[in-house]
Amino acid sequence: MPFMRTGLSEPLIKKRIRGFPKSFWAQIYLLLALLEMLVVVIVQIVLLANISANSHTTTWTAQKVISSGSLLVYDSLFIVAEVFFLVIAWEAMAHKNTIQVIAATIFNYCLLVYSLIQYFQNESSSRVVTNNNSLQVLRVAIIAIITVCSLSFTALLWEIFLDFGWMIYKKLGADLGLRQMYKRHQILITLLKLDIFFFVGYSVQLATLVLKVTDAETWIQIAVVVPGSVLVLFMSFFALQREHRRLMQLAMIIFALAPIYFIYKLVRMYTVPNNTNWDPYWDSRKYLTFFIIANVLLIGTTLVYAWLCYRDFGRGLKQSIEEYHTKKAKIRDLIAENPALADKAPESFMHEMEGRERWQLE
Repeated sequence: MPFMRTGLSEPLIKKRIRGFPKSFWAQIYLLLALLEMLVVVIVQIVLLANISANSHTTTWTAQKVISSGSLLVYDSLFIVAEVFFLVIAWEAMAHKNTIQVIAATIFNYCLLVYSLIQYFQNESSSRVVTNNNSLQVLRVAIIAIITVCSLSFTALLWEIFLDFGWMIYKKLGADLGLRQMYKRHQILITLLKLDIFFFVGYSVQLATLVLKVTDAETWIQIAVVVPGSVLVLFMSFFALQREHRRLMQLAMIIFALAPIYFIYKLVRMYTVPNNTNWDPYWDSRKYLTFFIIANVLLIGTTLVYAWLCYRDFGRGLKQSIEEYHTKKAKIRDLIAENPALADKAPESFMHEMEGRERWQLE
């Protein structure tokens, strides 16, 4: 049976299992990303330990500086952000996804902005932390390494593009229209991944306000925004994969309304009366502003691509992706049943399968 002679070579199987890219430039990118994450996580752990050691002193409450509780939240969020960056960078390289590599690089610049906010926001803690100067040096070190890594990632983008090109979008055939639809499909998936981090990050910060306020508005926001944002994003993923028109329409309506809420929240944060001693945003205003602006920009871009992908529903993309998965599953089953068949595969088929492996779907 001719089809039974098909298969993949042992090195290809091992490479798929490892998930580590062959591209030299992609490896450099991932090693830099890993180095950045390790440095930032170690420094943040040192900062968190120092904050915990000083959080029980009466000086934290005696002087109006950023609270120890807020510092713990924002420093922990920084660690999560670095891990998230490494994950999306690794995934982008494993799938040869040029769009997601670009998105990961932009996300790292967002981390740079966050590190700058962290430095200037925490300057006020110098009055309550005895070794604050050494801690600020550590924060400067974070800024420096993220800056160097961000510039390095930017320089590596071109080399990675030359290695990967748009190969991930070519696996569905020679139809240029189909490739463009799949490119928009992948861009929207990447945007939704970033939305998840920034939505959840904002929700976590909003939840910390509950510890300071008793008004019903904040509690309602926690009850609606936190679970609602996660639900809408997963609904968008489902609607995109299944080409479900009604769900995508609902998601687009929510995306269109979301900036109104964020703009309202931004105005609310900066219109706290000056004649009162109570300001629930005094130690979180800068961080929340950053996340609100990022969310508005992301939601606007997500809405545009959600509409573009919605227009592509019913034009054959879903069927082409399903056919690709079916063929790939059959080949894997054959190799699992008889790995020795890989050695008997024709060279032309081996070349085709190597290309397909490089273009694997997310």
